[in-house]
Amino acid sequence: MLSSINRLKKNQDFKKIYHKGNKTKGQFFDFFYLKSTEKYTRIGIVINSKIATLATERNKQKRMVRAYTSRHLKNSKEPIDIIIKIKKIIKGNEKKQAEKELQEQIQQILNVK
Repeated sequence: MLSSINRLKKNQDFKKIYHKGNKTKGQFFDFFYLKSTEKYTRIGIVINSKIATLATERNKQKRMVRAYTSRHLKNSKEPIDIIIKIKKIIKGNEKKQAEKELQEQIQQILNVK
């Protein structure tokens, strides 16, 4: 589980990362990231209501991504703010691919200086 200090919550933080940060794209996710002014790496997860119309489905997707990312935050050397935008619903047989993409992209972002 991702602790509350590792979550992006404020709208101004999201806007700052979208406008000033870097962006990478993948099959399942878009990643926006910027070096953090805080002491911890923080992550925000976004999913559009057009992708998943039901709130329960959006929350389920966000919980799954939080579980994947919390495993990889321990490797963070410098604090970075990351927004993960979910591009499509991750279904049963795609979970392994999505987790692999998350792992590779997060490792790449955390190693960028």
